[in-house]
Amino acid sequence: MAHPDNSDHTMRKPAQTEREWWAILKSDDKGFIRSIEDWQSALRGKDHPLPGCDQKTVEEFTRNLRFDHGGLAHANYGAVAEQLSYRQFSDLWSRFGLGMGLFEDHSDMKCASKGTCSYSHSDICTSNC
Repeated sequence: MAHPDNSDHTMRKPAQTEREWWAILKSDDKGFIRSIEDWQSALRGKDHPLPGCDQKTVEEFTRNLRFDHGGLAHANYGAVAEQLSYRQFSDLWSRFGLGMGLFEDHSDMKCASKGTCSYSHSDICTSNC
């Protein structure tokens, strides 16, 4: 099985719908970044998930990541959005298992409390918040 820190992630199909997202969360598929440990592993890998981003941006993005129920629950993407191309930005979310359509459905929302998303520019709150 693919591991989140290798370049095989581009072959995985990220979720485009809530149904597909929940299927990923319920699976044991290790091809997506599903925890902070997976994220740290990806950062150490040869195919860095934030190419061209400065260290401060990488640290800020990492500090704001939240995972729950086997997948991404929350992230603040403001700083990385300024430093990545659209393709790199799209690739970043696909590593978490989110297609851009699903990303757009959950963007500009923050995980305000368990199970509750509220408006917040440059944040993403997934349905497993």
